[in-house]
Amino acid sequence: LVDSVHNALGCLASAPEPFGEGGVYLQFCLKHSALVQVQVFDLKGKTLWTSGKERLAVGNRQWFFEGWVHGVQLPVGEYLFQVRADYGHGQIESRQGRMTRGRTPRR
Repeated sequence: LVDSVHNALGCLASAPEPFGEGGVYLQFCLKHSALVQVQVFDLKGKTLWTSGKERLAVGNRQWFFEGWVHGVQLPVGEYLFQVRADYGHGQIESRQGRMTRGRTPRR
């Protein structure tokens, strides 16, 4: 049983920033193992994508988001992502970060 999970989830970042056609890694760190789920939202708070849940161990972690929603690539702009960590026994923590979908360079 985890006594306290306050601030056990941190180090949020996205890379590359801004991201393009190749997608983006949503990065975070865990101080306790947890069942983790990641979500992507528009700036109005509409859920655009939700990952499956996965049990992750302590350490620096990342989740890959392709940048596509229902077969359509996200348009250029800013987005929010949320990492939710369920440590069990009703102890849940979540953090939000920002990421930017940039323009794809012309070749």
